[in-house]
Amino acid sequence: MSIQKANFQNDSDYVQSANTLFNFMPKPEYLYQTLRNQFLTPRYCKENIEYLNLTLNRRKVKHIYVLEKCFCDIPMHSLVTSFNLQVIKPKRMKKEIKQKIEAKNTHPKLYGEYAISFSKEWGKKHELEPIRYVQETESCVNATLSKGISALVKYDNLSDDVSEDYINRLCYLKPLHGKMEHNIPVEDDFQRITVWKNFNDEREWRYVPSASTAQKFSINRLYVNVPDQKIIDRLNDVISRPGYKNAGLPFDFSEIQYLIVPNNNARIALIKELEDIFANIESYTSIDRDLLISKIITLSEIEKDW
Repeated sequence: MSIQKANFQNDSDYVQSANTLFNFMPKPEYLYQTLRNQFLTPRYCKENIEYLNLTLNRRKVKHIYVLEKCFCDIPMHSLVTSFNLQVIKPKRMKKEIKQKIEAKNTHPKLYGEYAISFSKEWGKKHELEPIRYVQETESCVNATLSKGISALVKYDNLSDDVSEDYINRLCYLKPLHGKMEHNIPVEDDFQRITVWKNFNDEREWRYVPSASTAQKFSINRLYVNVPDQKIIDRLNDVISRPGYKNAGLPFDFSEIQYLIVPNNNARIALIKELEDIFANIESYTSIDRDLLISKIITLSEIEKDW
């Protein structure tokens, strides 16, 4: 009797999630620089881990800085789906401003209206991983993880494999819901606010340099309780230099799935930028340039047609 094999879908065919991973950024200059350099630079980003109840030298560890580059696994049409936020700080804020902040947010409005995207197959090749979401309240998972990380901090006789395992867990961890600090434009200026957000809806995939890559470039994958943001700013400045390109995510123009900009004016500006970029790279043709230009999509188009 012959055995029939199950007809599994192709690994690259995702049904209830996107086939594409999007990296959003707030300014066009960031997208232009990414295209000119042909690599995405990981940065030390602040991650709140208060919910793990960790202590270091008798001080509670409220946050860590992880060297990461974040992508979202959100289907194209859902990128413009609105959701609400809850403002936590500052407690005193004009009612109309607070209501405007809390209502009708979208992923691009929160993280930036410029994006570059790649296939999940590209992400897997470059060792991107979907992060793990855990309850922000005390749970058996949190308790076990907290005990393991506390042992890592307290004892220096743990094996390298065990230590590496817990560092990896911290680098790819996020609460289902939690606090997020965010800069918003308020009355011709920017204000730093803290909001309560559903992180699980972001469906985040994350790149963190491997332990061997970090060792090769003499960089740390995470820092704990950094006292001054200026230290992180200096570290991010160093990691963005060309010498650290292979610690990030290099790409070929042909690997780009989409380029997203907010509107048609931004599309025209990006086309001019691409024409300038390709004019200075002999290894690419006008066809390569035109093909990449054809991949530009505006958020206004997504809102209307997807």
